[in-house]
Parts: sequence; C-alpha cells; structure tokens
Amino acid sequence: MIRAVLFDMDGTLFDTEGLGLQLEIDAGAEMGCAVTMQMAHDLLGVTEKAGTEYLHQFFPSLDGEEYWRRFAQGMRAHIEKNGTPLKKGCLEIITALQAMGVPYAIVSSSNRSVIDFYLQHSPLAGAFSTIVSGDLGLESKPAPDCFLKGAELLGVSPQSCCVVEDSIHGLRAGRNAGMHTVMVPDIIPCGEMHKGLVDYVAADLHDALRHIREAVCSQL
Repeated sequence: MIRAVLFDMDGTLFDTEGLGLQLEIDAGAEMGCAVTMQMAHDLLGVTEKAGTEYLHQFFPSLDGEEYWRRFAQGMRAHIEKNGTPLKKGCLEIITALQAMGVPYAIVSSSNRSVIDFYLQHSPLAGAFSTIVSGDLGLESKPAPDCFLKGAELLGVSPQSCCVVEDSIHGLRAGRNAGMHTVMVPDIIPCGEMHKGLVDYVAADLHDALRHIREAVCSQL
C-alpha cells in the first residue's frame, strides 16, 4: 500500500549529479587531492560528514569543511547562472501527487541550505512543505534513519511509503526502512549490485508516476 512518496533530490528530481561528480574531482584537485571518478561515485547519496570520513581513507589530512565549501561554491555559481536543471517528468509527478492528495517529501543527504537554494532556483519553489536534510544529525544513507524521519513527518507508516531514488546508498536506505523502492537510474544503471534493493525500475519520473498511480488506485 502506497500512501506517501519520499524523493531523493540530486539525480532523482534534479539533474545535478553529473556536474556534482566533476565538481567533487575539481575541489579535490584544488586542494592537492586526486579524487577519482570512482571516489566521486562512491560519494553519491551520502552526507558531507560521511563523505569526509570516506575521503579521509585516501587523504587523511583533507580539510573536509573546505572541500565541501569549494564544491558548494561551484554548484551555486552554476545554478545561479543557469537555474536548477530538472529531471524528465519532475514537474509532472509533483503536480500529479498534489492532485491525487498523496503526501510527499524530499529526503536528501544535502544540507538544508543547499536544498532550499536548489528549490528557489527551480519551478518547484514552495512545492515541498516536508524536507529531511543531511544536516539534521541523522545517520547517513544507507542507514534508514532519514527515510523513517520522512515517514514520521508525513504521519504515515514506513511500510506505506514509496522511496524514489537513483543511488545505491539511497535504495539501501529505503530497503532498510522497509519501504517500497523505485529506482530511476541516473548516472549508474540498474545492475547486479541493486539486486534485492529495487521493487520497480522506472525509465524516468513519468514512468515512476505511472507505477505509483497504479499502486495508489489499486488501493481504492
């Protein structure tokens, strides 16, 4: 039974992950740390705190605060100039959920200031009244804490939530929370490593909406 939808942000609602990967590599290079594309991929879907801990395995002296400041600076400059790029079907799925009366939320590893900035520079400004961000002190994805918090804020049980994600960490978090998981692949396609983590693989958010609508209508 699906009664609410919890969306990841980067790579799911917003087409920002390709740029983000390059900016993570660039920020490392500026600080004398050779962050590889694989490392950048491994950072997908985690909080800044968890990301810094991961990078310290390779660069023990890295100033994590400065690293993420440079990353954020690059993202803000790009979005201020170009706006926040939306994934295909983004506006349509939010509009449809509103019309259906299905509550929804953003559950992101990004800090709240970043989420608000992205929203303000997109057509979705004001569309989200419930947001779970990475700076709330919750355990980072793949722990289920952030999605469980989203369900709590929306007033629904975890088992009645649908998680819409693109990253392996996010899908694991959704599965660990006992939620229905929909993957909309972005940079990394659905593969063997996603086995057991995904209930439905959607071609895009239009397809995800069809799946969710069918699940909601079947309950009526």
